[in-house]
Amino acid sequence: MPTRHTLLAALSGLLAITLNTAPAHATPAWNTGNATISGCFDGHNGPHDIIAHFRGPGGSWQLRCGDHTKGLIHIEAGHPGTDKWANQFLGCLDRIAVSGLFEQPGSSPGKTARRFTNDHGHGWFVYDNASHDIVTAYTDMPRTSTGRPDNNWALCDRPLDERHRPH
Repeated sequence: MPTRHTLLAALSGLLAITLNTAPAHATPAWNTGNATISGCFDGHNGPHDIIAHFRGPGGSWQLRCGDHTKGLIHIEAGHPGTDKWANQFLGCLDRIAVSGLFEQPGSSPGKTARRFTNDHGHGWFVYDNASHDIVTAYTDMPRTSTGRPDNNWALCDRPLDERHRPH
């Protein structure tokens, strides 16, 4: 039977571990691939090259350079600014992977849409069920200057404000 001293030592060790553990999203969960965002745009990288790998509850996904039907090139064609906002864009995809526990069938067969919600709206990525390649990504988060829905990657890369979580 453990002594009182042993239990207190174990409890203080657990407390130290808890206090020194960063929140789940403090360090990005994505790993860089063999491509860069700028390399996808300037032709240095090919359509199958991977920019980043993401992991979270329910699986792992990768973003490839792609073409006009899928991947980064497709996302940029419909939602410009991924190169200007590269860190926020990848951070948004990371938030969706890590915190996006809501999924629904995509609008095309064999695709799934995964959603992250914060105080500004929703961030989505759609992935191929077989390959787990990210096909597209978008947000309905408002642009602060206009108030209309837009792909604001910086707003998507913010956590849910603790003050607004349901109790």
